[in-house]
Amino acid sequence: MDLISQGYFDGHDVLFVDTKEHLTSSDEIAQDLITGYNWFAENNGKERIDLDGDPGYSVPRVEQRLNEWVMLSRSKALSAQGKIFEARDEVLSWLNPDR
Repeated sequence: MDLISQGYFDGHDVLFVDTKEHLTSSDEIAQDLITGYNWFAENNGKERIDLDGDPGYSVPRVEQRLNEWVMLSRSKALSAQGKIFEARDEVLSWLNPDR
């Protein structure tokens, strides 16, 4: 949020104080959960979550997952609007091997 505030709002806070505190708290909880998971992963031969952006981590895999979430969100929104065929087409375009 600080980057958005600096880049688009001349450094002014764009969140209410309680919302900012809630996001900060959520971030701290997520950090603690990742720390706990990484301990588990190290002790059980699982892949760790790297918070520092390991250069060996597959960025295309992350982008693919984000694009998948966007597609699912679009499809769900179209379906909720009664646009069933458009929702279907959104999913089919995602599954197209030529994309």
